[in-house]
Amino acid sequence: MPTKKMPHDKLFRQIMRNPNCQKAFIRRHLPQEVQDILDLDHLAQVSEHFAQAHQSLIPDCVLSAPFIGGSGRFYLCIEQETNPRRPILKRLMLAKLRIAEFDLNHYQEETDLFPLVWCVLFCTGTRRYKGATDLFEGYTPKIRSVIKLFEGIQVVHVQDTPDTQHSNIPELDAMELLMKHIRDADLVEVMKNLEPLFEQIAEKRDGRVTLNALFNYALAHGLGDEKHVIMVLERVFRGKVEDIYMSIAQALKKEGEKRGIEKGIEKGIEKGIEKGKLLGFEEGRARIIRDMLAGGAHPEYLAKTTGLSLKEINSLRRSK
Repeated sequence: MPTKKMPHDKLFRQIMRNPNCQKAFIRRHLPQEVQDILDLDHLAQVSEHFAQAHQSLIPDCVLSAPFIGGSGRFYLCIEQETNPRRPILKRLMLAKLRIAEFDLNHYQEETDLFPLVWCVLFCTGTRRYKGATDLFEGYTPKIRSVIKLFEGIQVVHVQDTPDTQHSNIPELDAMELLMKHIRDADLVEVMKNLEPLFEQIAEKRDGRVTLNALFNYALAHGLGDEKHVIMVLERVFRGKVEDIYMSIAQALKKEGEKRGIEKGIEKGIEKGIEKGKLLGFEEGRARIIRDMLAGGAHPEYLAKTTGLSLKEINSLRRSK
């Protein structure tokens, strides 16, 4: 089993770096009227520089696309939440403002139109989101009419995704179905159902990286110890993907052994430090005894007061 769990949001971010997964997510989850106004051929992920500069505010995935046949830009903010909390709305609202500021500064020479920032709360846990999704709930209709850009958060719950729904993008399908069923009592059956998607991923150029992420996620949140993992692999992954998954299992095993060795080295270093402290103490005491001998202290007196033998005292006198 991996020594460190792969967080749900880390898997989500990794899968959503794939441009095909980004488009498939939009086509699967956003309202059709939103899709109809977007030029998805120019869909792109917001720059890493911007994301790092506003790391505490920016959601897990931020995409941008121009509108079809017109000026202005659309931004999609997706925040993955296992157990959604109402305070996330505040974070999404602040993210909207940061992204709008970024857009107006970055594209001010092209257009002065205010961008449309659309937020999606992508829930992957079993708990339902019960908080209001309207950021300006309570305002009168007249006031709400002037703040349309900020109203509402779209909530997408992975539990509502049909198992039979496929986007022709196996990475996205596998991620959503795995997140949906990761807490099932028998994950072995889930993995069997996912095998056709895994086969498609395995045939892709960077498929092994994606499979490794998905499998690490399954190991971290859904399976037992290493023996159980190997048993599942032998039962589930047959045919042309078996070697890939067994190699992943071996890689995980080697990683575990590596961590064990590193931990052993750390303990060895700790013992070395303690030994060093002891040696330092011994060296310091020896230096003091030598100084006292040089000052005329009697060896027998030093033997009584330091606990060393007369032979050891005389040895220190000879080594000065």
